[in-house]
Amino acid sequence: MIVSKQDRENIIKAEEIGRYFDDVVYDVNTAKKLNAEMCDFKDFKDGVIITLGGDGTLLLAALDAKVPILPVKTGGVGFLCSLTYSDFLNHIDDLKQGNYQLKEVRRIGCNDYPSALNEVVITRLDPSKIFDLIVTIGGIDFEVRGDGLIISTAMGSTAYAHSAGGPIIHPSLDIINMVPVSPISKRLGSLVLPIETKIKITPLKDGIITIDGHWVRNFKQEEEFIIREGNSLKLVSFNHELFYLKLKDFLKECC
Repeated sequence: MIVSKQDRENIIKAEEIGRYFDDVVYDVNTAKKLNAEMCDFKDFKDGVIITLGGDGTLLLAALDAKVPILPVKTGGVGFLCSLTYSDFLNHIDDLKQGNYQLKEVRRIGCNDYPSALNEVVITRLDPSKIFDLIVTIGGIDFEVRGDGLIISTAMGSTAYAHSAGGPIIHPSLDIINMVPVSPISKRLGSLVLPIETKIKITPLKDGIITIDGHWVRNFKQEEEFIIREGNSLKLVSFNHELFYLKLKDFLKECC
């Protein structure tokens, strides 16, 4: 189990969940507070990872997860996490008995880095300078000038990509969503491409690449990044979620 905020309320919830199972292990910080068994989830190869928190906690777990993830919302803005803690408790028996669905979601890959469930963001290192990139699709070069570039999945289209002016895309669609950040020219705006598309991005200045808000590294100018279809991730679900109802609730939270 991975717990985001190490506050008293979340720790109590984590401890309560532990009483329902015989073989629960926790992230390092939570395990220390509960005096319980800890685990490096990079090496976790069996069972289900439960995350307590918001979308950020799920994204952190997804970077290295090799097993299905069950995200439980206990705070923060959550579009990916829609199962509340009280609803989760109502499904404890279903989880123990295997009465759930595994929803396979597509991710995007970049070079040999972890696959992104939400987005890959390539931005400038110097905030006072215009950031220039060459984006190559199908052998054709496009110039992007502005603050950077977001490459998102359909699921990630409600996150940073949407804040930057990109469209909200139904998560059942297998696409790559490319959204410039504060572009000087609107000639190349948001672009939605098939998931099979390979995109080469060549920044002409030093910058930073971020994957799902957690994996970060600096790069030098003219380093190439290849965006492609990544490996998929399985999420635990107890019912067929209503996308448009989730979207309405999510937009209320964000306003």
